[in-house]
Amino acid sequence: PHNNWNLHKSKFILKVAMVLEDNKNYADNKGREYYIDYILNKTSARQWSLTDFMKYGYDYNTGVWNECPGYAQGVTKDLTNFIRDYDNTFNQNLFVYTPVMEKAVEVLPQYLFPNNQITAFGDTYYGGINTEAMSDMVRMAQKYGNKNNEVLFTKMYKLFEPNADQQSTTPKKLTPQVSSIFTSKPLVLDKNIEKGKLSYYITQTFYAPNVSWFVQRNKYDDKQNGLMISQYASYGNHAHSNGVAMELYGKGYILGAESGIGSSYFEKPYLEYYSQFPAHNTVMVDGISKYPEMLSNHPFDLLSCYPESNQKDGYYKDITYSEVYFLEPESRSDQNRLLSIVSTGETTGYYVDIFRSKKQKKGDKFHDYFYHNLGQELSIQNIKGENLDLQPNEEMAFAGGHLFALDYMWDKKSAKTNEDYQAVWKMSFPDGNHVYMNLWMKGQEGREVFSIKAPSCKAFRNNNDFPYEVNKSPYLTIAARQHGEAWNHPFVSVFEPTTEKEGKSIQSIESFNVSGVSPDFVGVVVKSKSGRTDYIFSSVKDEKVSYNNVVANGVHSLISEHRRDFTLLLGNGTYLEGKGFAIQASEKVNVILEYRNGEYYFTCDKPVTIKTAKGKSSNMKKTEYGKIEL
Repeated sequence: PHNNWNLHKSKFILKVAMVLEDNKNYADNKGREYYIDYILNKTSARQWSLTDFMKYGYDYNTGVWNECPGYAQGVTKDLTNFIRDYDNTFNQNLFVYTPVMEKAVEVLPQYLFPNNQITAFGDTYYGGINTEAMSDMVRMAQKYGNKNNEVLFTKMYKLFEPNADQQSTTPKKLTPQVSSIFTSKPLVLDKNIEKGKLSYYITQTFYAPNVSWFVQRNKYDDKQNGLMISQYASYGNHAHSNGVAMELYGKGYILGAESGIGSSYFEKPYLEYYSQFPAHNTVMVDGISKYPEMLSNHPFDLLSCYPESNQKDGYYKDITYSEVYFLEPESRSDQNRLLSIVSTGETTGYYVDIFRSKKQKKGDKFHDYFYHNLGQELSIQNIKGENLDLQPNEEMAFAGGHLFALDYMWDKKSAKTNEDYQAVWKMSFPDGNHVYMNLWMKGQEGREVFSIKAPSCKAFRNNNDFPYEVNKSPYLTIAARQHGEAWNHPFVSVFEPTTEKEGKSIQSIESFNVSGVSPDFVGVVVKSKSGRTDYIFSSVKDEKVSYNNVVANGVHSLISEHRRDFTLLLGNGTYLEGKGFAIQASEKVNVILEYRNGEYYFTCDKPVTIKTAKGKSSNMKKTEYGKIEL
């Protein structure tokens, strides 16, 4: 009763109720009013009214339905269809009583990657956005003279429906079924309303707490060069047991894709593999991480992010980040994941992933970082470009008292190393412009690297967009196993998607250590071929860290240098010093100070003090990104 079956039941009963006469015409007094009142307003243990159904499922702040994206789109479409059909018969506008539906339709584009395919966490397939709910909103707005809504949803429909301007006004031949009685007239759009802009419907970051989903993007209107991270835990219905998992986008494709549901969520491959930790881009503890899939109650806590969720303007667009905490219940482990997008140019950028994981009661055996990526080839190398000496290894298996999901994987090879290493996935195209995902990972004492063939990616309904059979080929996977805890030996990764023609934009990546600070500290230097250098500092402990004339106290600090220009980012921290400036706050804050073409730009979300090397001090209140004088 807590999922979409209530809606399926109601939409079928509505069709039957609409052909009945009034209550008074029946001996049992059960005519159309009786059944319609029942499905709209009456709730019992196994039958929820649509009123209670919507209150339970929708987040009234965001408009997000509490199921995975595929089901959420379907529920919203079915509800607008219900309201449309009801109105066709009774001339009563239920949207007046269901204001959340406007948000529910307006939020649908937030699910989209830059290639216009929706994110596929949980029991979802990749595919386009469903535009039928948008057209229903247009129909109702036109009928009841709501011009604001007509403009809003016409703009939206024209933007996301490829055939919007070719809609035929010719009556269609109706199928011989009851529902045909209530079919709407052909939709006629106002030709004077232009197609909307993507920036109105999609934002740089977006957080949906009722499904524990956080998305961050940049250049989201650029299919080829846009970047996007979709990050999720397990909350709501049709969720998987996946910890803190992610999808990564690059060069026109969802490269770090979800594995899908297998053939069906009623079959063993779903229950034993596709819905479990090893099928996702996540970290599993001691080979045992697991909790209920389907209806799940294991969200992450969003500790900090930049920019603010759903913020449409007034922010710095070249850097995003999020920090989340997750309690892995089976092993009672604390997990902290920091994910960031750094844009380095018009067509270039990279992802940063810092994943810390440890058991609360200690006694950690190992932590496994899984990452799956599309492609026909995978190579794992040292920093010099030499292939690691990977040897067959069957230790990652069910036989150790671990998840049976591990036995779905095969051809497992591993090598132990405490040096930095890299992995490259290659998706080969007939035209020679191959697509790559380049992964660099920081080496650690106790680190073992696995190359794995995993069950094929079933999240795509067909292989039309790919140069190989994605849904029949092994899903090439890397697993980084940290023997012992992985909090002071975290998984530190930098991803860069590239193409054969453009090549890499990153010249080198190195980690750096600082003595006298907490061992969870992470330091990385990323040098680009353009001459740009990024210094990344990350620590979950409240402490100042000094390196290369920079002092940082924050979860995520980044100092970028490119010729005379520079950018200082302090993410969820209290102090950052560098490039002749010291930024200080009395409480944790997000701050960006940029020097570009001889001018300063600044933003902060709480009050800070900026001091210059010459002793000048400026007190800054919360301010949107813009030009300032220093």
